[in-house]
Amino acid sequence: MGVNMSSIGNVLKLIRAHRAISQGEMAERLGITQNFLSHVEHGKQSVSTTKIDDFAQKLGISKEILLIAGCDVPSEMTGSDKQLFFALQKSSLPIILPDLPHA
Repeated sequence: MGVNMSSIGNVLKLIRAHRAISQGEMAERLGITQNFLSHVEHGKQSVSTTKIDDFAQKLGISKEILLIAGCDVPSEMTGSDKQLFFALQKSSLPIILPDLPHA
């Protein structure tokens, strides 16, 4: 089963906005260029699982949570499995953004 990580850029952008830091600051914290981060955030650049592990460590969150939050629903999933995956993703947000009010 292939894993599509096109949503990882959205998650990184969400974390960056939540922490109120610029794209340049985020890139510096992650050890990448601002240009690379911009491409990731806009879905123009893919990120290896090794990089995601590194990002998670530098952001102080687990790589598993970052992977769950940033992974697109595998195309093999349908019906109730797909709904469970969405619920898992939604439940990862309070972990990534701990001080946000959640319903």
